Amino acid sequence: MKIGLRAFYSVLHNRERIERKKEEVLTKLNKKDTGEFSFLEKENHDVMASIILTGGTEGNFMEALPSMEEPILIFFDSKDNSLAATLEIKTKLIDLGKKVVILSVDDEREAIGNILNAISTKKVLIGKRIGVVGIPSPWLIASIPDQDKVKERFGIDIVNIELQELYKEVEKIKDKETFTLKEEFTKGAKGIAEPKENTIIGAIKIYLGLKKLIEKYRLSGLTLACFTILDMLKNTGCFALSKLNDEGLIAGCEGDIESAITMFILYHLTGEIPFMANPSDIDLKENSIVLAHCTIARRLLKDYIIRSHFESGIGVGIQGELDAEEVTLLRLGGKNMNKHVLFTGKLLPTMHSENLCRTQIKVKINEDLSYLLENPAGNHIVVTRNNYKRLIERFLQIV
Repeated sequence: MKIGLRAFYSVLHNRERIERKKEEVLTKLNKKDTGEFSFLEKENHDVMASIILTGGTEGNFMEALPSMEEPILIFFDSKDNSLAATLEIKTKLIDLGKKVVILSVDDEREAIGNILNAISTKKVLIGKRIGVVGIPSPWLIASIPDQDKVKERFGIDIVNIELQELYKEVEKIKDKETFTLKEEFTKGAKGIAEPKENTIIGAIKIYLGLKKLIEKYRLSGLTLACFTILDMLKNTGCFALSKLNDEGLIAGCEGDIESAITMFILYHLTGEIPFMANPSDIDLKENSIVLAHCTIARRLLKDYIIRSHFESGIGVGIQGELDAEEVTLLRLGGKNMNKHVLFTGKLLPTMHSENLCRTQIKVKINEDLSYLLENPAGNHIVVTRNNYKRLIERFLQIV
């Protein structure tokens, strides 16, 4: 990552000393190994930032403000009244309604890396397209955000696609086109329970059909109204969504737009493939939660069994054991996408109940889990491996 620095300093200071200070600051920041810092003599920066080298720079900063993009990132140090000027500038920017973050050049690597990652991710999201294939499931009464607000906050475009287009693509696919994928899927499984060969072939055709729509509409991710396809295709989207997630084409279930956005952002922010799941049980005394769903990226699993879909008993589902110790749970929601729940925790011993969706995890939560009941953000919760709480918090501060 390349970070461009715009330097602000008072003309009252000796120029040679300022040049020495610029080099000292640059050396200090580059030692953090969070990216390649340079002053604006170079071009093609991934992130732009300012460095307040001395006091008396407030006016110069405000003159340059119109050329700055939000969030505005400002570095300061412990000398030459840099901090005092930075606090004055930040106060003014807040009054103007600007999003601004200030950091010391002496901050820890993680703190600097998190904000740079968050800003870079925000830029990456701009113009990305998430498809909604079909109409969101009718029970998702609080999970359909204002699409203009999604665009405004995250820069993501929502593309609505009729299921009829998927049906037409699936109908074109010949059985022989599924052979390689079927062999790879079945041979990689620890076992096959309910699905027969023709059912697995049908599930693979749904994947291939969705790939056609991804290409046609230039999608970076999607959510599928998977319960709606049960009647028409007599199959489920569980294999398709699993396979797409394995490929980094983030795909969610049930037409849940908010969960798909959460998955998509988490993937680009952390590089981890997400797992979308139902919160199925909660134990406030133990401060634990059970999450389950019938699809999950196979790259996340220690092993898997090919099962049917839990609710319908038809099609193909995936039952596996998540290969993780620590996890992060996130849900972005609300009509204006201004709500969220965020937890971290550790996996408890693997469980399996025939009364829940096929892949199940139980997580001992670090934070107060009662917050979920008091301030929910919607139906599903997205899980990612490892603890990314601080990074996610930084990202949510700047969008």
